[in-house]
Amino acid sequence: MTSRRQQLFHFWQHPWADKWLFVQAYFGLGLAWMVIHTLPFRWIAVRLGECMGNSPDTISPEQARVARRVSWAVRRASHLTPWPSVCLPQAITAKVLLRRHGITSTLYLGAAFNESKALMAHAWLRCGSFYVTGGPGHEHYGVVASFAEKE
Repeated sequence: MTSRRQQLFHFWQHPWADKWLFVQAYFGLGLAWMVIHTLPFRWIAVRLGECMGNSPDTISPEQARVARRVSWAVRRASHLTPWPSVCLPQAITAKVLLRRHGITSTLYLGAAFNESKALMAHAWLRCGSFYVTGGPGHEHYGVVASFAEKE
């Protein structure tokens, strides 16, 4: 496992644009967490896009590069927040960051039952065929809702 010092050194090797994206992701995760915990979901949902909509399955190579950078920034920042930055704040934050770059995406909300019959929920974000957040394991959840920008 790498030490914090090595992680910090590696972080400083990234271009300034990536560092700025990381800062936006960090504060975006905080804002998303606050919004999720203070506002009714119906207010949030209308801002996520068209309900049960889907974004295109293909994106340009440049859009894919931006989506990978956003994924990196959100994942890194989520490990460093003092609040729990789980799947839904990550998906919302990544969606907002992609939207700022003019890139469409689809945010999925899913549900499943575990072995003890308890209901579990998950959120993930897809951009083209790339899963920006929450991709691993998403196939175990049934899609309850999806939100995509209108084209």
